[in-house]
Amino acid sequence: MSGMRMLRVGLFVLAAVASAACDGANATPTPAAELTPVPTPTATATPTATPTPTAVPTPTPIPTPAPTPAPATSIAWRKIALTGVPGTDGNPNVYGWSGGYGYFAYDFNKNSITPFVSLDGETWSAGPKLDTRDFDNGLKQWRKGMAGESSGLSCALSMRVSTGPDSFLAVGWLVCAAPCGSEWVGPAMWLSPDGVTWTRVAKLADSPIVAGSSHGYAAITGASKVAVSADGKRWLAGTIALPRNAVDVALSGVAAFGRGFVVGGAITFAGHACAYTMPDETVKAGIWFTTDGKKWTADKLSPSLTCVSATLDLDRLSDRLLLAREDCRPGGQDKHLAWTSTDGKTWKQLRDADRFAVATFFTDGLDNLAYQPIGDSGVGTFGYIDPYGAFITLTSTGDVPGAQVTPALGPAGILATTDARSWWMGALE
Repeated sequence: MSGMRMLRVGLFVLAAVASAACDGANATPTPAAELTPVPTPTATATPTATPTPTAVPTPTPIPTPAPTPAPATSIAWRKIALTGVPGTDGNPNVYGWSGGYGYFAYDFNKNSITPFVSLDGETWSAGPKLDTRDFDNGLKQWRKGMAGESSGLSCALSMRVSTGPDSFLAVGWLVCAAPCGSEWVGPAMWLSPDGVTWTRVAKLADSPIVAGSSHGYAAITGASKVAVSADGKRWLAGTIALPRNAVDVALSGVAAFGRGFVVGGAITFAGHACAYTMPDETVKAGIWFTTDGKKWTADKLSPSLTCVSATLDLDRLSDRLLLAREDCRPGGQDKHLAWTSTDGKTWKQLRDADRFAVATFFTDGLDNLAYQPIGDSGVGTFGYIDPYGAFITLTSTGDVPGAQVTPALGPAGILATTDARSWWMGALE
């Protein structure tokens, strides 16, 4: 699959660092809590009539990419028919990594989740159903609250999967219909060595944000709470310390890469002696780095803007390259900034951050892929960030999918679907 290899870059990442005090002073981090094992959930009975999976892809250490790859410029699309996966409505919950692709099918009537794996994105094998007991109480309360409402209401599964050194960690919610929008049930967490057999593990928090890499897993578990793990089983908890003169930290992004973990978010500083804040003058983005979760250090992002509100998204472009993106409102208008880091200690500002401000980035550990749902022609557009920090838009040819797709990056290319019934494979050329 020569097309996929064209994106790979030989960047070597040592660690990731960031910062956010408006006076530039590094904060002294709060000592992390002692390492304690997550309680092991009660064993679940083995489901009956479990299909025997075949051709199960096993996660492998990410290899070093070719030193001088040629850049990809286009995607050649073809429509495909999946074999072995039942057609389902709603969120397709597909993901990819360097060894294959994964997919979760949810049956609302039975509250059951069936995992599927594929080496090529077209032929799939099923594994044992997941333990969904963590949804039981929430579903019971939702049904009670929906009593008397119109029939036909249901819940859809939303699953986020992170790839670790030798395992996968999935965090799932149910998004249930409600009179005034949606009601979220969960979360639940599962760990798997191969994408086929999943074991329920205790949730880290009510709304954890998790990222993985060859180094391990990192998670945001609260406004300033963080945790890291080498295996997804035992977690080291910690707290991001407030910089001097700060009154609040709100973490919004987390990423893991080859040598460490980073988290980022907004810092609010006290603007007046009465301790209330003036957001026009006191909100800035901050970013912190650790190799092992024991000590988090902060550095500055330059330029450092003062905002009405600020959020910081973090993405692993590969196991050797990180991306930080800030959405800042200095005077009521959005301003987008972006940086990359290859060593975690220095962050290089990128030009034209507006071009990919709303993109979602994916990686198989080697290559990065950006997807923006709506392009100039009304069709979703793809791109990537090259070794020099430039954003490259990819031209789509062939049987191009529709505007709203869910993509996954894996060894055969880009697997994309619009509704879990229509599927495409895109080869990078």
